[in-house]
Amino acid sequence: GDLRKLLLSDDPPDRLLQGALVHAVGDRRDDDLLTALALVFELGAAGLALSTSAAAWLNAGLLYATLRRRGQFEADGKLRRTAIKSLAGALAMAGGLAFLNPIAGDLLDDGLAARIAGLGLIVGGGSAIYLLGAFILRTVSIGELRSMFSRG
Repeated sequence: GDLRKLLLSDDPPDRLLQGALVHAVGDRRDDDLLTALALVFELGAAGLALSTSAAAWLNAGLLYATLRRRGQFEADGKLRRTAIKSLAGALAMAGGLAFLNPIAGDLLDDGLAARIAGLGLIVGGGSAIYLLGAFILRTVSIGELRSMFSRG
């Protein structure tokens, strides 16, 4: 209805409302005040991360809808395949983190060295699982990674 019309509009007043909506949810760490305040009391620091993530997804969705409607964006087969494989890798990482979380959680309650080890287990383990999934699913090849990180 009206919200869809607003979100897909190119009229300058509607674009201002789109910007206000993204700004209200939060488009940068220092701008997500409304959502952060709403979530921080319930979720603590995770509420801040959630509000920033929600704003980023909203912003990306608005950009996608606008570009798609203007005919300036069309997902090709490679993008669709890569997106599906990336989602599968993210699901594998979530499963791995669900397994690692109880182990790391115990470490996070101990001293500084144990906390660092627990955080390293979560970050390193999650990254390793996602990267392994990317290679197994052939989302990315070693050659593609090299070209992304090479200079020149």
